[in-house]
Amino acid sequence: RRVIAGCCAADGLDGETGEWHCAMRQYAEWAGVRSSHKRRRYRLHKLGDALASFDLPPGNHRALADAMACRSLVLALAQSSP
Repeated sequence: RRVIAGCCAADGLDGETGEWHCAMRQYAEWAGVRSSHKRRRYRLHKLGDALASFDLPPGNHRALADAMACRSLVLALAQSSP
């Protein structure tokens, strides 16, 4: 969020106006594995494991590749939702 807000400010744009959702929290809820952590309802997973559950290729720990991998995960989650 900070990076996007900074980029918007640098370009004279208003900035964020929409809602934010964490892809990994959405995946955790979709996977449904209960967490033992008191503050979390579902266990968080690594991006690579989440991608593997949909037979998607992993990122390579570089910003662009991981962002594109995360996008693939979000799209897969959207297609699997009722």
